[in-house]
Amino acid sequence: MAATITWKINQMQRMLADGGVTEVRWECSGIETNSDGEVISRASEEGKYSCTYDASASSFIKYENLKESDVIGWVKSACNAQSDDNMKVDAIEKRLSDKCAAQIEEAKIKSTGVPW
Repeated sequence: MAATITWKINQMQRMLADGGVTEVRWECSGIETNSDGEVISRASEEGKYSCTYDASASSFIKYENLKESDVIGWVKSACNAQSDDNMKVDAIEKRLSDKCAAQIEEAKIKSTGVPW
């Protein structure tokens, strides 16, 4: 079973004068569940994307008109533009899937708790 990967936006900073976004805080998480729907592994990474914008551009979207999918698109594009291959979207998602798989394997040989 593979981890379900989800990207989300946790917070944004914007300019009040024109509604332009200047900073985005994002999170990417991987979750695996068992056949009963219980979470059996979880891993996540967070980051910050500093934005530049041109309020006069035809592609400009004011803060109040943004959808989370728009901003996730910006974040993923920014990640893929990084020179560090470890920060590219595929690498982040693979790392999270690998962490989830490792947690499941570790759970097969280790347990926590107390005997009483």
